[in-house]
Amino acid sequence: MRAPRRPPLVRADVLDDLRVRSNAKFRSEQIKHTARILLGLVVGMALYCGPYVWLTQHGFYIPHNDGGSDNRETWYPAYCGKAYMGRTIQEGREPHVTLTAVGVFYLPLIVVDRLTTHKTRFNAW
Repeated sequence: MRAPRRPPLVRADVLDDLRVRSNAKFRSEQIKHTARILLGLVVGMALYCGPYVWLTQHGFYIPHNDGGSDNRETWYPAYCGKAYMGRTIQEGREPHVTLTAVGVFYLPLIVVDRLTTHKTRFNAW
């Protein structure tokens, strides 16, 4: 004769309820984690783009020449570009422009700004 079967330690309906609660808790934690990541991205973009708005409001066009009769004025936000006179025969004695370290840091925003708002002026002078 077989021994009588012992009842399970946890009933099936209780076990299913625990699984549902566990999944709900996991989903809740997953949503909170995603919200934290999105908040971090928004704050990071604000900290990156915010100062650039001030720089571009105080920017200016710098006249320069890239060879021949190619006179142009290119937009640079404040502290992002500087002009210099050519020093070699290849550069000639024409004004040229280069990016500063701040300009390199904000280069993606400078490119977007030039494509949308501050376009380069050709044959400016």
